[in-house]
Amino acid sequence: MPQGRPMPGELYRHFKNKYYQIVAVATHSETREPYVVYQALYGNFMTYIRPYDMFISPVDHVKYPQVSQEYRFEYVGNHNITEAQKLKESPVEVISQQSGESVQKEPELEGVNPGFLAFLDADSFSDKLKILSDMEDELDDHLINQMAASIDVIVDDGRLDDRIMELKKCIRTRAHFEVGRG
Repeated sequence: MPQGRPMPGELYRHFKNKYYQIVAVATHSETREPYVVYQALYGNFMTYIRPYDMFISPVDHVKYPQVSQEYRFEYVGNHNITEAQKLKESPVEVISQQSGESVQKEPELEGVNPGFLAFLDADSFSDKLKILSDMEDELDDHLINQMAASIDVIVDDGRLDDRIMELKKCIRTRAHFEVGRG
């Protein structure tokens, strides 16, 4: 994937070594300027917007001479946290709440719900639905918003149970239409 073509779902590493997922490439309604909408994959999963040209720009090596990364944001994969993790130097071993297995996790991903990471990494919508169902007791509005954004849907505000049902409905629909593709 060449640098300079951000697409929804792709993962990028900022030159300060944090990971982000592209939510959308948007157009300003007045100026027609393109923007990249992206979400942090750490902390409180903030969503940001940046002019497209700035997002794909090289690192200012005069201002940041110690940085070896060529671009401000470098492409690392598509819905694949494990690829991003392989590029890091010092993984931390943690125990998955879902499986009880020992897994490798990046230091900046500490505190990120392992179920959410599994959801992002799932190969199919059927797998995503199972993960969502397995972690239903730990879901909150924030996590529902993150999961919905990762599959490019919006779940309206409301009662938590209704929002969970709506997200499941969206995933079931996607699972139905992914059958036989490949």
